[in-house]
Amino acid sequence: MDTSPNFYGDLRAAARNRIAAAPRDRNAALDVIRYSTVALRDLLRHGMAPDPVRAVYLEALLEALKQIEQGKDARDALHLRPSGRVRDESLFARDLLTFVRIGQRVDELKKRGATRGDSPVAQAQKEIAKARKQSVAKVRRVWTDYGAMQGWDDLRDLWGKAD
Repeated sequence: MDTSPNFYGDLRAAARNRIAAAPRDRNAALDVIRYSTVALRDLLRHGMAPDPVRAVYLEALLEALKQIEQGKDARDALHLRPSGRVRDESLFARDLLTFVRIGQRVDELKKRGATRGDSPVAQAQKEIAKARKQSVAKVRRVWTDYGAMQGWDDLRDLWGKAD
């Protein structure tokens, strides 16, 4: 194994890049914890000083622990929030809006003269899925969860009585 100063410098730079990616990448945050754990285990069980690369990870862990001590949430300090899209808290409202838009589109297609063979519901689901940037399967699930055509008829009748 090459132990020249440049070798460790490159590895430390790679470790710093991995740490810098942690706020955006949950796997990078888990790597920081994993490598820090290995370094701490070697230090405590075997009395071995951490190599220069693991020392970089230990410094990052120490910084996160300082933030936790100052009152920052541990998940934020360690960058362990779930990755990907932030979950919408108003899923019911989003799903209801999707259901209403499908129903309105079905009514429009029926007025234009779509037949059963054309399946206005399937056509409306595809169009709404594309417009709302959701999968067709998700839109179909919302449609069936809210009662499909019977549910739409009931909702439409409820709106008609409110006028």
